[in-house]
Amino acid sequence: MNTEERIFALMSLAEEYHGTLELEKNELKKIHKIHYEHANKTLEKLTNNNQLIINKIYESSRMSWLPILFTGLICVSFILITGFGIEFYIESRKNIIQEMNRTVQMLKTKGGEAELGTCEGKPCIRVMVTLDRYGDSKDFLIIDPK
Repeated sequence: MNTEERIFALMSLAEEYHGTLELEKNELKKIHKIHYEHANKTLEKLTNNNQLIINKIYESSRMSWLPILFTGLICVSFILITGFGIEFYIESRKNIIQEMNRTVQMLKTKGGEAELGTCEGKPCIRVMVTLDRYGDSKDFLIIDPK
C-alpha cells in the first residue's frame, strides 16, 4: 500500500468514525431528551404533590381552631345559661318565700294566732263552728284563737 492509499484509507476510516460519532451523538441526544422529559415530568409531579400537601396543611391548620372555638363557645353558653337559670330559680323561690312570710304576718296581725295546717294536701285553718256564720252566702266563720 502506498502513501496515497493509506491516506485515503485513513480518511475513510475517519469518516466512518465521524459517522459513528454522529450517530452516537444523536443517540445520546435522544436519550438525554428522554431523560430530561422524564425528569421534568417527575419534577412537575413532585411540585404538584408538594403544593397539594402544603395546601392541605394550610387548610387543616386554618380549620383546626374552629372546633376548639365552637366547643369553647358552647361550654361558655352552657355555663351562662345554667348560672342564669339557677339565679332565676333562687330569686323566684326567694320571692315566693317572702310572699308567704308576708301572708303569715298579715294573718297573724289580722287573724290572731290562728292554727294553720294542711287538710288533704290543701291549706286549712281551725274555725269556731259553734258561732254564727257571716256574709251573703254564710261562708265566713270566726277563726278559733289558740
